[in-house]
Amino acid sequence: MQWTCSSVDALDLAAWAPHIESDAVLASLMTGIETRSGTQMSQVIHHVAGIGLERITGLSGPNLAQETASG
Repeated sequence: MQWTCSSVDALDLAAWAPHIESDAVLASLMTGIETRSGTQMSQVIHHVAGIGLERITGLSGPNLAQETASG
């Protein structure tokens, strides 16, 4: 299965993966479902970057854009 998503393409996550420390935890701020595979963004990160699901978390809520931008 090919994993494609505009979010992942923009980040070029596969190219970044070798530079992510082996004990780093990734927080996904992407929402929605990848249209071709029907998977969640955390699963796309897992498959594209080869990072274990136990190291990927997600930030969700009704609308966190302002809170996230303000830190």
